[in-house]
Amino acid sequence: MINLEIREFSQAIINFINRSPLPTEVKRLCLNDIAAQLLQEANTQIETEIQKRDQQVGNGNPEQEGENEFIKDTPKDSLEK
Repeated sequence: MINLEIREFSQAIINFINRSPLPTEVKRLCLNDIAAQLLQEANTQIETEIQKRDQQVGNGNPEQEGENEFIKDTPKDSLEK
């Protein structure tokens, strides 16, 4: 995805939200819920990619294991901070 596509996608979401008659707090709560769901999906996808990479390369590389542990130890509640 190129930068222009990202910016247009982001702006389209902002425009849609701004046109909604819902109160701002409701919009915020909905966006927080969506962000949490997307974070979970991203974490799941990363775990899948790690497993595929480990299967291709092998599990004996301590450097890769350290990288995997760093990713696994990422706080799940980073959105709440």
